[in-house]
Amino acid sequence: ADDHMNPRRGFFLLAFIFFSRMVGFLIFSKGFLLKRVVIPDYSVCPNGPAAASDDTHFTHTCNGDARRFKRVVWLLIDALRYDFIVYDAALDPSPPPYRNKMPFIRDLLREHPQHARIFKLIADPPTTTMQRLKALTTGSLPTFIDISSNFNSHEILEDNLLHQAKASGRNVTFMGDDTWLGLYPRLLTKAFDYPSLNVKDLHTVDNGVVANLLPELRKYDADFVVGHFLGVDHVGHTYGPFHPTMAEKLLQLNDVLR
Repeated sequence: ADDHMNPRRGFFLLAFIFFSRMVGFLIFSKGFLLKRVVIPDYSVCPNGPAAASDDTHFTHTCNGDARRFKRVVWLLIDALRYDFIVYDAALDPSPPPYRNKMPFIRDLLREHPQHARIFKLIADPPTTTMQRLKALTTGSLPTFIDISSNFNSHEILEDNLLHQAKASGRNVTFMGDDTWLGLYPRLLTKAFDYPSLNVKDLHTVDNGVVANLLPELRKYDADFVVGHFLGVDHVGHTYGPFHPTMAEKLLQLNDVLR
């Protein structure tokens, strides 16, 4: 009788294993491999008229010139960890290579507390460049499945910060990581882009931003300027935060900000 029951037990065991794996796969796919839902609508000024643009994807704009500031300068330092910029005097005079190398931020917080803040962001994965740029510019949350697009970025056709700047008549000047050109090929008035995938190249992107930043800021048409530094990220990938090269890179960017 036992020999007769063994095949049935084996069948039910295999069926249970198969069922368990299928349930696990479905839970994983529904909870981890989320599909991102794109909202096709674009924000418009509540008190201003909407006008059609030349681009069929971007049909709304706001007229008027009510500016609080003449210019916006947005500098992104890729992979700039919170502990890279928080100054800890207790570590002096021999801090690790990644600590206390950006005293300008400390001085800014002390001298102009009404104009300077530090906020700590805990980013959900994936933390690759394309996904974080999409999150920063659209205000949405990227999904993990988007990581497959990091090396082949597609144009963003949903409402975003650059579209709003362009739609309100502002020029968008960009310099730095060439990922931006894949995301916003039609929204950048002027672009100084540099290759970003070679993590052994620590200086090309940053030096390109430094070379173009001040000359562009001196021009009257620089309304919205974006500079994306990549050197800290590449040093981290190549050497790690404890290498002297990290100290050199952070000191360079401290001088740029100053």
